Amino acid sequence: MVARTAFFSIIIIGDELLTGSKVDSNSTFISAKLAEIGVDVKTIMTVGDDEKEIIDALGFCVTRSDGVIVSGGLGPTSDDKTKDAICKFVEVNMVEHKEILDDIKQRFSKRGVDMPEPNKEQAYQPEGAILFRNPVGTAYGFEVYKDEKPIIALPGVPAEMKAIMVESVIPSLREKGFGLSDLHILDAKVVGLAESAVYDAVGPLREWAEKRESICLAYYPHFVDVTVRVKVRGEEEFAEKMFKEAKSILEDILGEKLYGYGEDGLEVVVGKLLRQNGMTISTAESCTGGLVSNRIVSVPGASDYFLGGVVAYSNEAKSNLLGVSEKTLSTFGAVSPETAEEMALGVRKKFASNIAVSTTGIAGPTGGTAEKPVGLVYVGWSYDNELGSKKLMLGEMTRDRVRLYTSQMALDVARRILSGMSLE
Repeated sequence: MVARTAFFSIIIIGDELLTGSKVDSNSTFISAKLAEIGVDVKTIMTVGDDEKEIIDALGFCVTRSDGVIVSGGLGPTSDDKTKDAICKFVEVNMVEHKEILDDIKQRFSKRGVDMPEPNKEQAYQPEGAILFRNPVGTAYGFEVYKDEKPIIALPGVPAEMKAIMVESVIPSLREKGFGLSDLHILDAKVVGLAESAVYDAVGPLREWAEKRESICLAYYPHFVDVTVRVKVRGEEEFAEKMFKEAKSILEDILGEKLYGYGEDGLEVVVGKLLRQNGMTISTAESCTGGLVSNRIVSVPGASDYFLGGVVAYSNEAKSNLLGVSEKTLSTFGAVSPETAEEMALGVRKKFASNIAVSTTGIAGPTGGTAEKPVGLVYVGWSYDNELGSKKLMLGEMTRDRVRLYTSQMALDVARRILSGMSLE
C-alpha cells in the first residue's frame, strides 16, 4: 500500500510522434485518469521505436517514480519494439498464450477473414505478466514489475488504450492502493471573457479555495471559451459539498458569462435548452459556411430540434434563398446588421422554426476595406417578434479562427434567447 501520493511516469512510444506526423493525445488521457484516483504524473517522455531508447527511458522513469505507464509499440509488425524492450529491462522471457491466440483468431473470424500471420506475435507476452484484455483490438495490455514498481504497457491506438485504461488499469491501481484519495473535478465553462478577465473576476473563488488545503484552482483558456477548474481531494460527499459552494460563488460573480459545467460545449448546452423548452432552431450562414449547423448536428438527437440551415455565400443566394432584399444588399452591403437580421428572419420563415441565428462577415485574409475590415462580423437572430444583431470586431485572426469564434457567438446568442437573458 502506498502511504503517500504516488508519482507515475508516462512513456509514449512511436517514431511518428517524433517526426510530427502524429500528435500525442494518449499522455493527456492517461494523466487525467491517474489524477482522478489521486496519482500524480511526474514525467512524460516520448521516444521512438528503438529498443535501446525504450530501455533507457524505462530506467530513467523507474528510478524516479512509483510506477510507469507505457503506450505504443504493441502491434504485430517488426517496428513494434515495446514488448521486447520491457522483457529485457525486467529480465524475463516472452511466452506464448494460447488463449490470447484463440481470442485474436476469433476476432478476425467474426469479421469473416483469416487472422494475418503477423498477428500471432501478439499472443506472446512477458512471462509472469498480468494481462489486460483489449476489448476493442488485438493488442493486449500487460503489467510487469521492476524493483517492486509496476510497469504497465498499453496499445498506442487511442481507442484501445482508453478502453484498457478505464476497464482494467484504473481498477487494478485502485486495488493496489495507489493514490491517497480520489481527485474530484468541477469544470466551469465561461464564454465571452478572456483568460485574464476570468482570472480577475474569480478573485472571491480564489480566496475561498486558499482557505481549504484540499482544494486548488486551475484556468484553461481555449480559443472560444475559458474553463475554470476546481479540484477537490477527498471523499465524494465532501467534494459535492465543496462543488456546491464553488458553483454558488461562480454563478454570483460570472452571471450570464457562465454557460455550463463539465465537458459540454455550447452546442450541447443549446441542444438541451431547445429540448427542455420544446423549441426548434434554424441557421442562415455566410462567413461561417455551415459551421454553426455542423456544431448543432454534431450532438446526438439534434433532429429533435434542428430543422435545417442555409449556407448563402453570394448575394444572389441571400436574396433567392433567404429573401434578403436587393435594396438592403445594395444599400448596406452583405456584411451589415440589416443583412444579418433579414437572413435570420428569412431562414426562420423558411423552416418555421421557433428561433433562428445568422452569420455574415469578412473572414479574410482578403476582402476587407477601411470601412469594413477583415474580422468584421454580424450575428443576427429572430424569435417571436424580436429581430436583432450583434457586431463583432475580431481583428486579424486567421480565417478559420474567425469562423470558429463567430460560430461560438451565434450559439451563445441562441443560449441567451432560450435562457431569457439579455442579448446586449
